[in-house]
Amino acid sequence: MKDKYLIVEYDYLISEYKMIEKYFKDYIIKSCLNIALKAHFSTDYEDVREHIFGNDNYLKLFIIEKSSDNLPIIKGFLVCDYFVSYNNIKNLHCHGIILSPEVQGYGLSKDIIDHARFLTNPDVITAKTHNPRCFNSFISLNDIYDYYPNETGVIPDEIIKLCKANPFISNSDENLICKNAYPDIKIQQTKKNENIDLIFEKINPHDAQSIVIILNPEKLAIEKDIKRKELKK
Repeated sequence: MKDKYLIVEYDYLISEYKMIEKYFKDYIIKSCLNIALKAHFSTDYEDVREHIFGNDNYLKLFIIEKSSDNLPIIKGFLVCDYFVSYNNIKNLHCHGIILSPEVQGYGLSKDIIDHARFLTNPDVITAKTHNPRCFNSFISLNDIYDYYPNETGVIPDEIIKLCKANPFISNSDENLICKNAYPDIKIQQTKKNENIDLIFEKINPHDAQSIVIILNPEKLAIEKDIKRKELKK
């Protein structure tokens, strides 16, 4: 299944599918809006346009069908921001990842995040979500050192400081919950993972759960919970 798709950057799409950019942007926005609505995300054209093209510095990745010749058939997208923050830590913040329902469950969400990681080589990856499945995609990435929040319920001060220095999740509380992050109620998809379910029991319908994935522990004075890691094996 995964062999049918490519993960590409926006610049690749512009060079590969030679169209006038303003018309091409409109096509991409409409395609991504359709994906979001299929995935039951409450949004509209302007919201998707701002999300994808609101900042020229954002890294924009798309999952497309390999067989598409005339125009790319988009099946998913990820928008990220890369910056240096607290304690000179390289932070990749993922603003949003949405896959069309027919390509969910094949590991493509994990693949597109890993692609962004390969392009930027961050020390940490951060995001916020109301979706346990999205949370699971982040904590399932290869070769991560640790993640927060986790089943211990303990959030070190270093992680709180990191979040406060991140403009996109700076209002995270002591449980890394962003209160009233969404104006509308988000559908919370189920995930058959008891530890993740415990984490998401704490958030209300308008809240988002911040996620911190540690890739380079040398930048953060935090020791991995060895006992917890051993129990998970």
